[in-house]
Amino acid sequence: MTSSLIDLAVYSMIFYLFGVIPSISKAIGFISGSIFGYLVNRRWTFRSTSSVKSNIVQYVILYLTSLTLNVGINSAVLFLLGKGHFYSVLVAFVIATGAAALTNFLGLKFIVFRKSK
Repeated sequence: MTSSLIDLAVYSMIFYLFGVIPSISKAIGFISGSIFGYLVNRRWTFRSTSSVKSNIVQYVILYLTSLTLNVGINSAVLFLLGKGHFYSVLVAFVIATGAAALTNFLGLKFIVFRKSK
């Protein structure tokens, strides 16, 4: 949840304050939230005891996949709704973030931070 709020804050700030195109703004917001998410998920959510080196490559691959999904869905929804209103940006953000969050959770649980047998 906090990662998504960081994503939204950075995305909105870059898009509205600096006028950067939505895809770039969304990517920067997503990456900001992802860095925070790695630290929190590794330590608290999944209580991983593996070294950072052992799962960082898997994490990066998962999050690059999620980033592509997130930015693609965000762009598609903005294309359909138009990007002139804040509600359009918010709806696009929620749909894209929901899809990416589900993908991330499943990937983190079953691939990156899976428990050893």
